Amino acid sequence: MRELFSGYTMSTIDNPVFTGYWFNPDTGAVETDRIVIVFTDTQFASDDEPALLSAVDELRQAMFDSYRAAGSPQVDVWVTVEAVRTTS
Repeated sequence: MRELFSGYTMSTIDNPVFTGYWFNPDTGAVETDRIVIVFTDTQFASDDEPALLSAVDELRQAMFDSYRAAGSPQVDVWVTVEAVRTTS
């Protein structure tokens, strides 16, 4: 995994500053989530590259596994891919 994602920046885990809301069709209620945002760096140049999509799936599964191991299984984990252009 470290070979695929070489660095990251994240919001705080202990007291997340972001709150998300979503409608749970199973209960009919609006659920509240404390949200942590993580940005990662990767070597891939294109978001349609099959290897990148495979790595993102692997990252998502690792996140599910980490939450489960910490005693907080998640209903879903969202991973989005965005290309970023930098200048120096």
